[in-house]
Amino acid sequence: MYKYMTVDLNIFMVLLLLIIITMINSKQSYKSYSTRLFLRLCWSTILLLTLDALTWLLNGYDFVFNYVSIYAFYLFETLPLIAWLCYLDYHLHQSEKRLRKRWFYLHPAIVIFIILIVNAFTDFFFYFDENHMYQRGPGIPVIMGINFAVLLLMIFIALKQRKQLEKRVFHVLVMFGILPIIGGIAQMFVYGASVLWNAVALAVISVYIFLETQKELRDYLTGLLNRQQIDDLIFSRIIDYEKQGGFAVIMLDMDDFKYINDLFGHKEGDRALIRLSEILYHSVKSIDRVARFGGDEFLILLEENRTEKIIEVIERIQELLETENRSNNRPYSLSVSTGYSIYSPERHEDAHELLVEADGRMYSDKNGKKKHYGVKL
Repeated sequence: MYKYMTVDLNIFMVLLLLIIITMINSKQSYKSYSTRLFLRLCWSTILLLTLDALTWLLNGYDFVFNYVSIYAFYLFETLPLIAWLCYLDYHLHQSEKRLRKRWFYLHPAIVIFIILIVNAFTDFFFYFDENHMYQRGPGIPVIMGINFAVLLLMIFIALKQRKQLEKRVFHVLVMFGILPIIGGIAQMFVYGASVLWNAVALAVISVYIFLETQKELRDYLTGLLNRQQIDDLIFSRIIDYEKQGGFAVIMLDMDDFKYINDLFGHKEGDRALIRLSEILYHSVKSIDRVARFGGDEFLILLEENRTEKIIEVIERIQELLETENRSNNRPYSLSVSTGYSIYSPERHEDAHELLVEADGRMYSDKNGKKKHYGVKL
C-alpha cells in the first residue's frame, strides 16, 4: 500500500511540473537563459521522480530492470541539485560566462559515479537480497551526505549574498535547501520513506510561484517593477488615499543616456541602467516601490508626503551616485534629473495629472543642467 502511495505522489508531482513547463512554453516564445536553466531544473526533477517511482514498482519483481533503474537513479540523483546550483549562481550574478567556468558544480555527480563503480564490486552502499529486493548498505549515508553537502552549499551561498537580495527572493532560495534537507533526514532515518525528491519538487514549484512568475511583473533588464505594475500601484494608492494616507512619486531620467549608448555601445548602456536601478532600489525603504518607467526613465512610489523627506531621498540618491562615480573606473558618470509630486485629491484628478506634474519638474531639472555627453570630466 505504502509503495503505491509513494508512486502516486511522485506521479502527482510530475504532473504539476509538466503543467509548469507547459505554462512557461506557452507564455514565452523567447526564453531567457535564466528560464532555460529553470526548465532544466524541472526536467531533471521529473527524471528523478520517474526513476524513484520505477524503483518502487520494480523492486522484487524484475531483477535486471530493477538493477538498471536503481543504478540510473543514483547516477542521475545529483542532476536536480546541480541544476539548482547553476540557477542560483546565475540568479545572483547574471553571468552566463561565469557559470560556464563553474565546473566544480559537477564534482558531486563525478563522486557518485565513482561510488557506483565501487558498489558494483563491493555492495558497500546498496545491494539486492536473494528475493531481488533493494537493501541499503552501510555506506548509504555517504550518498546522502553528498546530497546534504550540496544543499548546505546552496544555503551558504544564499546567506552570503543575502544583502543584495530582496527578502522574498532570499527566503525562497533558502527554502529550496531546507525543504529537501528535511525530506532527506526523514528518508534516511525512516526506512521505506521516499520523500526527498517530492520535497525537491515542492521546492521547484515554490521557486516557480515566487520567482519565475514575478518576471512577468518586473522589467526584464533591471529586475525592477515594470510600467504596468507601478501604474496599478499608484491607482490603488489613489483609491485607498483616505485609508492609507499621503504619498508621492519621484520621476527620474538618466542624464546623457543616448550618448553613453552612442559612445560606448548598447551593452554598456544596459550596464549603466542596471547599476542605476540597483542604486535607486537601495535608496528607499522596503515599503517604497521602484520601477523602470520606460527606456532610461524610472519612477519611485514613495510612502511619504512631507516635502523635506522627499528631498532627503533625492539628495541620498545624488550622494550615492557621486560615490559610485568616484569609486568606479567607468569612462562616464551616472547622473539623473529628478522631479517629484505629492498626491493631493484637490490638485490631481487622477494618476495621469500626478505623473505629468512630476515629469514637468524633472524636465525643468534636466534643462537646467550643462550636458557633458556622459563622459567623465
